[in-house]
Amino acid sequence: MNQTPARARLVAMARHSLAHTKAGTLPLEAGVCRVPVAHYVDAGRFELERARIWRRLPLVLALSVELPGAGDGVVRAFVNTCGHRGALVGILAPEDFGEIDRSCHGLTALPCTERAGLVWVTLDPASRLDLDAFLCDYDALLEEFGFARWHLVGRRELPGPNWRLAYGGYLDLYHLPILHKNTFGADFPNRPLYHAFGPHQRVDAPNPSLLELEERPDADWGLRELLAGVWTIFPHVSIATFDAGGRGVLVSQLFPGDGPRESLTLQTYLMEDKPGDAQRAAAEKVFDLLGYVVREEDYATGFASSARSRAARSDTCCSAATRAAASASTAGSSICSHSTTPRSLAHLRETSNEPAYADL
Repeated sequence: MNQTPARARLVAMARHSLAHTKAGTLPLEAGVCRVPVAHYVDAGRFELERARIWRRLPLVLALSVELPGAGDGVVRAFVNTCGHRGALVGILAPEDFGEIDRSCHGLTALPCTERAGLVWVTLDPASRLDLDAFLCDYDALLEEFGFARWHLVGRRELPGPNWRLAYGGYLDLYHLPILHKNTFGADFPNRPLYHAFGPHQRVDAPNPSLLELEERPDADWGLRELLAGVWTIFPHVSIATFDAGGRGVLVSQLFPGDGPRESLTLQTYLMEDKPGDAQRAAAEKVFDLLGYVVREEDYATGFASSARSRAARSDTCCSAATRAAASASTAGSSICSHSTTPRSLAHLRETSNEPAYADL
């Protein structure tokens, strides 16, 4: 098999993980990173984020599998209002209305590009931002998933805390066996390895299962192993791999709310192969579990942290002392647990032939 540059890079990352697995090591920073609470609750900073991040950077607003195949096959994006009170799609009784240049009253086009099965849109119509420079070849790695050929299984919306707080949780593995001890289990791996591509990051962990591949040629390493982990796209997307009735991913798209203490997450579940009844049932069990984990454990903790910060604006949030890019700052100082869950991960492992969420 001829290796593409993207696949060669994936193999290099896997060998990096394998080396740390064998050595029992982990790259660490010199000390704990401390992040001011104001970064998560300050209204002025939030407005700057909306202007300089959300209205300026490309956002993943759709997945290719959501779009029908009609038309000319080119994805386009528009502001959903025009210059005359709304979208001018037709004129009733044009002979009575009078002459009008419809081209002057249409929808405003937005910069839009489809890559790796994802649709990036920039909310500034006049943006000249170079998407290649922004993605730093990250899209070539994501292309290895082949998302354009996957199948949409389910989706939901979840209210969340501050968008930075929520986004940081997807980058942080340190909290997993503590906050999620009753769902993922107290022995869940939490030693992260970060791979940065500009502002975007792939997070994996030392993986003992890679030891079985060590002596095989690189061409024999499967994509399931090479793509495992969490892939984040700055400023608002997490793609987490899992197994439930077949290979799948949880795509989480985060968006800021009306103020710094709220956000909205759109969770979409994709599977590589179209699931039959048994596969769909297994997948839906894990989808329900993941929705519970994010809503009742991750985001509930974020809401609680935000509420406490009202009385202690000078406190700081501490992240785990792991090597991460600046965009990976997390609020890991506050943890809690929940004693009741609809289904635990251990239970799903016992009742399914597939290891649930095994790739993370």
